[in-house]
Amino acid sequence: MDMSALRRFSEPRPVLVDPRRLLVVPLQVQEQPSIGVQAASFEACGDGQWLAAQLYAWARLRASWPQPPSVGYLWYGQIAVTFETRNRQEQHDFWQWVPADAVRPIPSSDAPCRQSRAAAGGRPVQ
Repeated sequence: MDMSALRRFSEPRPVLVDPRRLLVVPLQVQEQPSIGVQAASFEACGDGQWLAAQLYAWARLRASWPQPPSVGYLWYGQIAVTFETRNRQEQHDFWQWVPADAVRPIPSSDAPCRQSRAAAGGRPVQ
């Protein structure tokens, strides 16, 4: 049995990711920037549909909290998802570690709304 805390795949696996679990949002909201800055900003989570991504690895973390349960062992997946600017002038792969329950395989009947550019051979920055 493989007891490694980090399990990398030889090839990335296509998955869907819950957009609500991708970003840690700031505690304080900033003022809205100008319209030009808004247009050149990446559209991170769209309409709430699960996003197409590529899964590169699983990592087991030991996390502790001040309240019960005091210690937990959690699996996180390293994913890449492609975001596009609101003006559609630029795309970029965003790399993130997300909890295991935020990742699911793509059912054969699903047609993902976006294909990750990482599927074309992108690799995470080491």
